[in-house]
Amino acid sequence: MPNPRDNTLLDAAVHYSRTYGWCIVAANAKSKSVALSSWTKYQTTRPSEEQIIKWFSSGCYDALGVIAGGVSGDLVILDFDRQQMCDWWDANHADKHLPMERTVRGRHVFMRWPNCITQKREKEGVELRSIAAMTVISPSPGKHWLIDPNGEIPELNPFALGLEVFGICEKISPVLENPDSQEFTEEKEEEISSAFFCLRLASSVKCQDGASSVKLSAVDEKTQREVEDAIVSTLPEGPRQRNRAIFRLCQAIKGIAALRDCPAAHLRGIVQEWYERALPVIRTKNFDESWADFTYGWPRVKWPRGLVLGLALTKALDDTTNPAQASIYSDPRNQLLVRVCWQLQRICGDAPFFLSCRNAGRIMEVSHTEASKRLEMLIADGILEIAERYTTNKATRYHFKEWNDGTIT
Repeated sequence: MPNPRDNTLLDAAVHYSRTYGWCIVAANAKSKSVALSSWTKYQTTRPSEEQIIKWFSSGCYDALGVIAGGVSGDLVILDFDRQQMCDWWDANHADKHLPMERTVRGRHVFMRWPNCITQKREKEGVELRSIAAMTVISPSPGKHWLIDPNGEIPELNPFALGLEVFGICEKISPVLENPDSQEFTEEKEEEISSAFFCLRLASSVKCQDGASSVKLSAVDEKTQREVEDAIVSTLPEGPRQRNRAIFRLCQAIKGIAALRDCPAAHLRGIVQEWYERALPVIRTKNFDESWADFTYGWPRVKWPRGLVLGLALTKALDDTTNPAQASIYSDPRNQLLVRVCWQLQRICGDAPFFLSCRNAGRIMEVSHTEASKRLEMLIADGILEIAERYTTNKATRYHFKEWNDGTIT
């Protein structure tokens, strides 16, 4: 058996797992595939360090791979397979100094961003790898670091890089990363529904220009509880989590109806409170740096994490241009329902989206019984088709028929 101390794959695998929290698996260098007979569980669960040592100390595997997505701290990898793509990156984004490794045909660029959908454009030679996608990385054959991560993978929205010119557009997963285990009970749906429905309500606290910061004592008890929950639920548990935790704080506050439209300057007191509680476990002791990260992230977070229906509703309310399919209806509520369904399909890409009659009723401001009739009407009129019918723990899944990948006809 090889000496583990001489095994660079083993050293790297343990380092990646410990330092970055990556989900590392044994891989095959030639086929660029996972070299394990059963590996689907590692799409959502990281292997133990003992398992990693067992794989890579045996000498049976010649490459290591990382599973992108939430299982690896929201890891996203841009894979460039052509030199012209590498040249495009150098011309437009070299200043970002993101971790990057050279491959046989191009480069891998590493960043973190939550809940992306893997997208591949073979014609352009570019792929965005995220949820459950495996990538063979250094020190596997043909891979070596050009820009070392140095202990931290920066958080960056890949859709702010101009990838739409290559056909890669912003999409997020409509469910958690293990859809089969998503228990969507009535109780959970009610919880999410109440959160997204706040998007339609007027803010109970008006953030006036000139106010230095939101005074929690001046807001209602519900908002105070929501702020407390936002702080507690986003506190980091240890070092190297501060930047990601601040982004989650931005997302959590965006979910508070009374505060989501406030400018960052008015939220300084909340961030200060969060910082003081996080101080014992974070390495960056200067509040100014955490405040700078928050003010950078706040305007870039457009919706609370995971609130896909809330995002679709927001977009449907902001953009009142109806899909052509909605032209057969004169009732604005029916038109809104069509727009929301279209936006849901746009977010989910080719995957089906779920929409319960209760949420449809809230959107249209009708009873869930009446909303069920309207959804059946959309099916009868050929606008929607059922991909999976309602069960006791899942809302009905739909496809928007004649889906055209993001273009209103």
